[in-house]
Amino acid sequence: MNPLKPEITVRGERTDISQTPETDAEGQVLRRHVYADVPAGPGAAGVVSSQGTVPAILEYKTQVGEMANAVKTSCAGCRHYDMNAWRKYIEASTGPASTATDRQTIQALRDRLVADNVALKGLDGKFDEASLFAFGICRPLSDWVEGIVGRNPMHWPVVPESHATCPSYIQVPGARMEVVTVMQPMGLFKARDLDARKIGDKRRDELLFAASKK
Repeated sequence: MNPLKPEITVRGERTDISQTPETDAEGQVLRRHVYADVPAGPGAAGVVSSQGTVPAILEYKTQVGEMANAVKTSCAGCRHYDMNAWRKYIEASTGPASTATDRQTIQALRDRLVADNVALKGLDGKFDEASLFAFGICRPLSDWVEGIVGRNPMHWPVVPESHATCPSYIQVPGARMEVVTVMQPMGLFKARDLDARKIGDKRRDELLFAASKK
C-alpha cells in the first residue's frame, strides 16, 4: 500500500502494450493502469472525505517508442546530472553555518518541488525530506536559467528526478529555450560513461522486444 497523495492510496499497478497487428514496436501503445482508493464525495484536495473511499483506476498512455527513448536517456545515466552537488547544496543551505537567506531559498525550492511533484508530501500532508534526495542538478539547464534570472529559487537550480528525461523546452520570465528538437532529439543527454550507455540501450531494447511480441 503506497501513498500517491495524502488523499489517494495506490493498491497496485499494471502495464500493458497494445500488441496491434501491422504496427511496428515503436508505434504500439503502452498503458499504465494504477489501481487506487480515492475519496468518495466532494471535498478539498488533500482532505480525506468523511464518506470514505472508492476504488478507481488511473490510466497513463504513451507510445512505446517515446517510452523506449525515455528509459534510454534518463537523467540517472547523463553526465550533466549531478546528485552529489544537489545534496551538498541542501546541506549547505540547511546546516548550522547556513544564513537566513539560505534557509529561505531552500524553503522556496521545497515549495516549488512539492508543487510539481505531489508525491513529496507524506500522508500527514507535510514535506517528505527523504524524497528530496531523489533529485539532482541538471547543470546545463541550471546554467541557462542562472544566466537569465540569476539564482532565483523559483526557477534555479533545475532539479529533475533521476528517472526524468530532458524537457521539450525550458522557460523563465522573458526567455525560452527549446531543448528537444529535430536536430537534438535526445535533448542535452550525454551518456555518463560506457556502462550508462549500455544500460540505457539494454532497457530500450527490452521494451521494444516486449512490444514486438504479437
